[in-house]
Amino acid sequence: MPKNPTPKNEAATKRLIKDTLTDKVENHVLQGIIPQQSRTAELYGLPKDHKPDVPLRPIVSACGDPLDNLTSLLENIISQLLQYVPAHLRNTEEYLGRLQQAFPNHCLPAGSIIFSVDVVNLYGNIPVEDAIKATSELLNQHHDSLDMRGLSVGDVERLLRHCLSNNFLRFGDQYFRQTTGIAMGSRVAPPLAIVFMDSLERKYLEESHYKPSIYMRYIDDVLAVWTHGEDRLQEFLQHINTAHPSINFTIETTVTNGSIPFLDTKISMLPDDKYSTELYIKPTSSEVIINFQSAQPMQMKKAVLNAQIRRATRLSSDAQAQRRSLERITTLFQSNGYPHKLILSSIKNIQSNKKTDRNHRAPSKRISLPYIDDGLAHKINGILRNSGLNMQPAWSNKNTIKKHLVKSALQPPPCPGGGRACNTCLGGLEGRCHVTGVIYHMTCTLCNKHYIGETGRMIRQRYNEHLGDARNRRENTPWGLHYQCYHQNTTPSPDIIRIKILKQISYITDRKIGETTFLRDLQPAINTQASSWLLAA
Repeated sequence: MPKNPTPKNEAATKRLIKDTLTDKVENHVLQGIIPQQSRTAELYGLPKDHKPDVPLRPIVSACGDPLDNLTSLLENIISQLLQYVPAHLRNTEEYLGRLQQAFPNHCLPAGSIIFSVDVVNLYGNIPVEDAIKATSELLNQHHDSLDMRGLSVGDVERLLRHCLSNNFLRFGDQYFRQTTGIAMGSRVAPPLAIVFMDSLERKYLEESHYKPSIYMRYIDDVLAVWTHGEDRLQEFLQHINTAHPSINFTIETTVTNGSIPFLDTKISMLPDDKYSTELYIKPTSSEVIINFQSAQPMQMKKAVLNAQIRRATRLSSDAQAQRRSLERITTLFQSNGYPHKLILSSIKNIQSNKKTDRNHRAPSKRISLPYIDDGLAHKINGILRNSGLNMQPAWSNKNTIKKHLVKSALQPPPCPGGGRACNTCLGGLEGRCHVTGVIYHMTCTLCNKHYIGETGRMIRQRYNEHLGDARNRRENTPWGLHYQCYHQNTTPSPDIIRIKILKQISYITDRKIGETTFLRDLQPAINTQASSWLLAA
């Protein structure tokens, strides 16, 4: 794209939402969907370290873009259709349950072949119009049993077409529009992909003379059992590869080495026409988990260990498979510094279903506290136990390496006004007018009086509101009263009202406390309220 498409996309989305949803949804819902001060979606890549040359999986971070709230509404409606998709799997437990139900005691028909089918680049190859058509057909069949949020099938189709044809994104300082497929990262992408694949597989399964005994799919990964011989299985693969010109399937079977991976399990054929399942970890996995020496609460490390032991046990179909799964877990945690004695003790407790006293306690209230070290955490736990309060601390450590190193954008988003037309940039925040979740400090340079505030929105939106209050001398607003009383003959401008960011805090509770602390310490004259929250002396 030659320039930033976001302002025009936001304006077009606003018009469409008002035209389509007015008088159909409640006003507060409508206002929540209308985009305000949108950011451009960001393109980034996740390395596929299990494939040769480590290619990148393109992901679009669409949080806060003009379509974000609208796709959330559509995702809410379309996700209800998944209950009418026979092959759809929600998780590994459902997949194992369906297998057990179809083949009791893990017994398969004689000569069975277990195979998995994978769709090559499903999201990037989904034809948009075909996906919309498949969704509309399923909505028409079941709309009476769905919560349509006041919309008709035609409304959903219209909104969906707008969202899927306006996938704009930024990479570095360049802007792009995705012309084929659906962006991986869009809220509506997973349910839309599932519904589209449902329309496709209904057709090719109906047309197939020989069919699988069981057929299940998790988004783009299929697992099935075949009882008609290897030659006809290859014919089946050729048949499904002709179902749609943009969709291509690859296959993996137990014929080669007796087992295949599916989701987080390895499913194997046994000599007596039985199957077994166990935990599967990719050979190229980095096998990095929370290290035992890391600055995280001990209870978190134990919780991670226990969760992985339970997972390995749950995915294993028999005692031998469980032993192999637990050996993998033991090796994984030992390589991350966990004592062998701790791992064995956790396995023993879980296998014996050992329960602690906390299972019999009344549910306790949680209090979130910052984690410093285990010594301090142990002392505070003891104080709370001895206090008689039914309260349990939840330790959090937000200062992580990931927070410092991982970003979805290569560089900060540019100012939509180019800086020269942006009041906030001219007022002192050049290049930072897009920042959200801040405590800010404003100064009237005519009298050197100050104002402290906080906002969870983009700072440019809040600054423009303050500047508008001052220019219009609005009553019942701090800046309106200030210019009404002290500077009646002056026109406020970014040169006169300066702004800077004191602190960036995402969580509103922490931000309110921080604002109150700054108000107490700096005592700004323009503020009409002395605090946000009452702090203890």
